[in-house]
Amino acid sequence: MTARVRGVAAAWAILSLPLSFTLLACSTPAYAQGNLPSFVDERRLPQNNESPQKESPDKLQRLQQEQERLKAETEARRKAEEEAERQRASQEEKANQAAAEQQRKADEEATRQRAAEEEERARQAAEAERQRQAEEEATRQRAAEEEARARQAAEAERQRQAEEEAARQRAAEEEERARQAAEAERQRQAEEEAARQRAAEEEERARQAAEAERQRQAEEEAARQRAAAQQREAGNAAAGQLAGRMAGGTACRDVELKGTPQPAARIEIKVVSKCLAGRSVIIAYGNYEFVRKVGADGTMTMLLDMFEANAPLALKLDDGTTMNIDTTGVDYSGISKVAVLWTAPVNLDLHAHEYLAPRGTPGHVWSKAPGSLENALQAAGSGKRARGFISMDDNGKGPGLHAEVYTFLHNPAQRNGAITLLIDYETRGDVPEPPYCGDGELAQIEAHVMRLRPGGGLEKETVRLGPAPCGQKIPEAQRFNSDTLSDLVAKG
Repeated sequence: MTARVRGVAAAWAILSLPLSFTLLACSTPAYAQGNLPSFVDERRLPQNNESPQKESPDKLQRLQQEQERLKAETEARRKAEEEAERQRASQEEKANQAAAEQQRKADEEATRQRAAEEEERARQAAEAERQRQAEEEATRQRAAEEEARARQAAEAERQRQAEEEAARQRAAEEEERARQAAEAERQRQAEEEAARQRAAEEEERARQAAEAERQRQAEEEAARQRAAAQQREAGNAAAGQLAGRMAGGTACRDVELKGTPQPAARIEIKVVSKCLAGRSVIIAYGNYEFVRKVGADGTMTMLLDMFEANAPLALKLDDGTTMNIDTTGVDYSGISKVAVLWTAPVNLDLHAHEYLAPRGTPGHVWSKAPGSLENALQAAGSGKRARGFISMDDNGKGPGLHAEVYTFLHNPAQRNGAITLLIDYETRGDVPEPPYCGDGELAQIEAHVMRLRPGGGLEKETVRLGPAPCGQKIPEAQRFNSDTLSDLVAKG
C-alpha cells in the first residue's frame, strides 16, 4: 500500500506542474519572457505576437481536461494495483493453505509412520519375548534330557557292573563245573533219570495249569452270564416281589387317579387314596414299570417323562387291579428326547453337550446342571440356538426301573447343530473298586436307550458299559466317551 501511495503522489505532482507553469507565465511581465527558464517548452508560448491572455482560458481548460484524464488514469491504475494486490493476497492465502494442508498431511504421515514403527517395535519385542521363552523352554528340555541321559548312563554303568559280576560268577561256575566234570560223568546216568522224572512232572504241571486256566475262563464266563442275568432280572425282580407281597392285600375302593399333561411331553400322575397310605404302587408305562410309594397322607405324585410317546400308561394296585391313565393332550411336536433306562442298583448319568460345549461350561447339561424348562422354552421361541434340559433324573437308588431323560425343544429358525450325548458310570467313578470293576457282578452294566423324534417317531437300542481294572484310574476320555451314544441333530 505504501508503493501505491507514493505512485499517486507522484502522479499528482506531475499533473500540477503545467498549471503552475501557466500561472507563473500569466503573472510574469512581458519583458521577462525573453529570459525564460530552460525547461519551458517554447512551442507552447504565444506565436505571431498573439496575446497570451487570449489563449489562457483554452489552455486552462485543456490543462484541466489533461489533469482529469491523468486523475482518471491514476485512479484506474490504483484500482488495478489494488485488484492485483487482492489477487496476490488471495494467491498467497491459497498457497499458505496448500502449504498448511501439505504440512498437515506430512504430519499425519509422520504420525502413521511413528505408530507403525511403534507397532513394529512392539511386535519385535513380543517376538523376542516368545523367542526368549522358547529358548528357555529349550534350555529346560536340554537340561531334562541331560539329566535323563545321566540317569541312563548311571543305570547302564550299574547294569554293566552287574553283567561283569554275573560273567565272573559264570566263569567261576564253569571252572567249578570243569573241576567236577569227572564226578559229573559218574553221576550222569542218575541225573538223566532225574531229568526224565522232572520233565514228566513239568509236563503234568503244564497240563494241570492248562486245565485250571480253562476252568477259570469257564467260571468267568459263567459269572458274566450270571451278572447279565441279574441285571436283566433286577428291575422285574423288585416289581415281582412287590406284586407278590401285594397279592394278598386288601382291595382299595377309594382310589382317585388323574393324569395332567405338562409341557415338554410329560404327564403329572396323581394318586389319592387313604387306603393306599404307606403302600407301594406300580406305574406301568409300555414295557417298563416304576415302583413308587404312596405317602402317609394317602397321596402320591409323579412327573413322568413320556419318552416312549403314546405307549400304554396305567396304575397297578396290590390286588391286581389295573387302572388306565389318559394321556390325551400330551404334545410331542417340536420335541426330541433321549432316555437311558437301567435296572442295576447303580447311578448312571446322562450328559448332553449342546453345540460342542466343553465339560463344566454353559451348554453342558446333566443331573448336576440340569438346565430348565423355562430357558429351553425361551430359546425355542427366539432366534437363538435351541436348548434342552434334564426332564427326568434318577440316582439309581430304590427298587425297580431307573431312568434319566434329556428333552430338547427345537427352534425352527435356528441353524443346524449337534448335541453330543454320553453315559457316565458315576457309581464306578475314576478309580473303580469291587464289585464295580474286574470280575465283579456290577463291573458291566447294560442300559436301554430310547430316542423320541419330533412328532412321536421312536428308536430303541441297547448299550453296554464294559468292565475296568480295579484300583486303576480310568482316563477321562474313556470314562466320558462320546462314542457310547450317537449325537442328536438340532435342525432349523
